[in-house]
Amino acid sequence: MLVLRGRILELSPACPPGRVRRTATARGTRLVATLLHCPRGSARLHVQATIAPGCQLMRGTARVRGTRRAFRAARSTCGDGRLDAGGGERCDGAELGGATCATLGFGADGRLGCGTDCTFDVRACGRCGNGRIDPGEVCDGYAVTAVCENGGRAVCRPDCRGLDLANSCRDVTGPCGDGMREGGEQCDGSDTPGCQALGFDAGLAACRMDCTVDPSGCTRCGNGQKEPGEPCDGADLGGASCPEGGTLRCADDCSQLDRSGCFFCGNGRREGDEECDGGDLGGAGCDAPAEHGGELRCTADCRLDRLGCWRCGNGNREPGEQCDDGNRSSGDGCSADCTSECGDGVVEGPEECDDGNAVLNDGCSFCSLDTLFGGGGAEETDCNLAWGVAGVPAAPAVGCTDGDASCDQGSSAGECAFHVTLCLNVAARLATRCVPGGIARVALAAESLAGPAALEPSAQAAVLDTLTAALEWAPGTTVVREGTTLTATPPMTRYADVCRPLAVVVPARATRTVALLVTDPQERVDADAIAFSCAPAP
Repeated sequence: MLVLRGRILELSPACPPGRVRRTATARGTRLVATLLHCPRGSARLHVQATIAPGCQLMRGTARVRGTRRAFRAARSTCGDGRLDAGGGERCDGAELGGATCATLGFGADGRLGCGTDCTFDVRACGRCGNGRIDPGEVCDGYAVTAVCENGGRAVCRPDCRGLDLANSCRDVTGPCGDGMREGGEQCDGSDTPGCQALGFDAGLAACRMDCTVDPSGCTRCGNGQKEPGEPCDGADLGGASCPEGGTLRCADDCSQLDRSGCFFCGNGRREGDEECDGGDLGGAGCDAPAEHGGELRCTADCRLDRLGCWRCGNGNREPGEQCDDGNRSSGDGCSADCTSECGDGVVEGPEECDDGNAVLNDGCSFCSLDTLFGGGGAEETDCNLAWGVAGVPAAPAVGCTDGDASCDQGSSAGECAFHVTLCLNVAARLATRCVPGGIARVALAAESLAGPAALEPSAQAAVLDTLTAALEWAPGTTVVREGTTLTATPPMTRYADVCRPLAVVVPARATRTVALLVTDPQERVDADAIAFSCAPAP
């Protein structure tokens, strides 16, 4: 039984108590607790749970030694059949806490009951003075085995251990009210037969003023009426019901409510509005749209958990997928069904190139350029920035003819569209001894800002947007743009070979220059430039 007292949680009686951290959330009160030496003298038990609004239900998980189990706990109330001694209950239904008539000081005979207020009902317990000879008693009141020769009545001593010789065998003609059942009297004061002697199952009979028996305090299980001392009788459940649905019944002997037909999250059976319960998933599997296997689980509150299902578009490459870019859109390098679009002859998404084949070392392998151009800077800083151009070798000057599909990646007449890849912190694909030192700043140089080969403002913005995306790929790095200069805070130092695509569009008979100044944290500058020219179509 889980017992929560303020900020103390107990798993009674198995564990010492532990302190609780409580947090109010929109779904209820969140609890986190660690119980040391639980089970007692053993390991640590970690409990996380949520108490639903109204404080009637708590659901959560308990973890010990790598084993994790979900649990559900309903708030203890009188009548739920669970003994809550800490809540003031002495008994609850058939749960008497080990008490018997004998342990309460009555005779060993008799049947101890539990009242509707969760206190002991001792009316059916044997005891001296109840008018019935119980085990250990020689007699009780007028219940004796001795017979008076004068027709009078033998009387038992007050301690039920022998006859009261001074008052035994007296005349039986005394009046009603003298405390002795005589003549035609059914009872007289406390000298009243028990309910069982009257044909009832339990209870306490009373004696009326005219010395006739009043059996209204007696109960008979099976009459369909819930009477004092009975939690239920037949269909009369005293207003009780199953909290989560199902069928509540009364035990055949009226001793307790039978909750075996109630719905209960955590019993391993899917019932009512539950999506699942433990291993009972109701036949469900990882077969929802876009799912293709995996492991479906059930949460502690009996809802399906699909996080373990393999699903195209979740950003995780799982069995059966060639790629997964976190969406179900085609045309971005990874198709809607998570197959790679590399090899379709169209440069898409993160692809540096796509020559439509799987031939290695032909300039484009697995949609990455086989070689990159360092840009012409000093050798010790040449790896700060590197370039690649689809369809043609990268060089200080790159030319293409309008409409030439090998290098013109666009479809508009009168211009050439170059597919350029800009890479930061690159060394492996460069013929240089340069060691990447990180990127602190990037700025457009003068050739791109003024003169006949300068970039249009929209093209300048496109270059800066591409480099911002590359720098901010490093977790925690923020880029600030001031004019045509980008500053990375902190500098991108831990990540190498970070590439992003850039489209450079050049009008026919014109030249456009992309010139960049890339500065590392040591203030060393890599000054690179490529001039792109477009010849008119023949």
